[in-house]
Order: sequence, then structure tokens, then C-alpha cells
Amino acid sequence: MRLDVVGKRGNTLKTKQYLFQTQDEIELTEFSPSDSVRFKCNTETFTTNEFKILPSDSRMGQRLFFYHQNKKVHLDICAPISKSDSIFRMLISAKLCVINESTESLNFFACNESNTWVSPFSLWSKEGNEIVVFDSISAIKIRPKSEDSVLSDLIPLNRLGTFPIDVYDGQKQMLNLGIHITNVLCGKEINLLR
Repeated sequence: MRLDVVGKRGNTLKTKQYLFQTQDEIELTEFSPSDSVRFKCNTETFTTNEFKILPSDSRMGQRLFFYHQNKKVHLDICAPISKSDSIFRMLISAKLCVINESTESLNFFACNESNTWVSPFSLWSKEGNEIVVFDSISAIKIRPKSEDSVLSDLIPLNRLGTFPIDVYDGQKQMLNLGIHITNVLCGKEINLLR
């Protein structure tokens, strides 16, 4: 992914680009709190809208989305209070993400009462696992990416824990998968108050 940051101080415009992966920390040291600063994230297949981060009052009322053609997914932004007035921290996270830690090539479908759809927002972790990003949904279904595979039963996301789920590939071979549902931010422990 690429983070494009544009800052303006008076009539001077400064542009910075950062390459990063999921769960990377990026320090923006080139800008002061009085600058006007905005950013945008880009991947090969989708992008975010522009988001103003400085001055601090410009963040109020904004929302950040991933965009792909006519689809979008809302992202959460957490800006915890820092122990230092000179450091501003911001954590960007998905409302819901599915991490495929199996060796199987799988599609993950969001489900509601009337529709089932695949999210176009897919990223890769440093470990090589696919991360599929969704907005607020209540259930998913899984299907192997092979032709003629079968969609799994509905998996509600309101029950935390680890559960088995059976799916069938194109040759009608059963794959038994383990599903772990948690409400904890995935990956490494993140200390937001340093």
C-alpha cells in the first residue's frame, strides 16, 4: 500500500509518499500542528478518500472509506489522547476483517437478510495471509475459489470463539476449516498511549 501525504504551510506545499503494509507504523515528522495536512491511501485495486489530519479541528465530522468502482467500505479511526502534546497518534482499522490463515484459496461472502456478496477490498499481510475488509455485517459464508464449489452455511459473527465449518470444493471434497471469531484488534499488541 502507499500513503500519500500532502502538507501546506503558508504558500509552501510538501508531498511525501510512504510504502507500508498492514499494521505498519508511520511517523510524520515533517509537519507541524499548524500545517494543513491531508492523506490518501492507495493499493493496486482500490483507494481511500482524502482525509484531513491537521489542523486537529479539521478531523471532526470526517469519515474515511476504501473505494472500488461503485463500492465503498467505511473504516474506523481512533485518535487516542497522547501523553505528549507534540505527538498525535491515529489508528486506522477495518470495521470487520477476515484473515485467511489456511492454505486454501477461499472467497468470503458478507451476508444480510436478502443479499450475499464478495468484498472487493482484499489486502495481504506481511505473513502472506489474505485480509478481506468488510463494513459492519452480521454474518459471512465461505466458498473455495474452485469452480463448482459450494457455499458454506451461514456463520453468525455475534458468537465469539472457535468453531468448525465444512465447505465443499469443485470435486465435492469436504474441507473442514476452523473459524475463530474475536472482537479484539487483530495482530500485534498495539500500545496507543506511549
